[in-house]
Amino acid sequence: MVLDWDITLSNETIVMVWISSEDAVAVAERGFRIIQVPSDYFYLDCGAGESLGDYPTDTISLAGEQMLWSEQSGPENLDPIVWPRAASSAEIFWSAVYGPTTTLDFR
Repeated sequence: MVLDWDITLSNETIVMVWISSEDAVAVAERGFRIIQVPSDYFYLDCGAGESLGDYPTDTISLAGEQMLWSEQSGPENLDPIVWPRAASSAEIFWSAVYGPTTTLDFR
């Protein structure tokens, strides 16, 4: 991760966090705005994901991105992996709903 190296970054730097949700929290705690893509939640082909929790992210998290690596998927399993999880993520990413997402969890 770039923040582990001896590099000085401006706090205006936007960091795309893709390794883990713990890294997303660590980067946010250092004052950087983030784009969240942690593999433990946002990679469609890496487990089923889970709740992100209730920590406040509306001021630091600029965006989210759902990811899929093709070496674990193909024509025979693409649809079951992607849908409905990508649509659910899109609703959360684009709806500008802040706070607990318990009303979205059941959809």
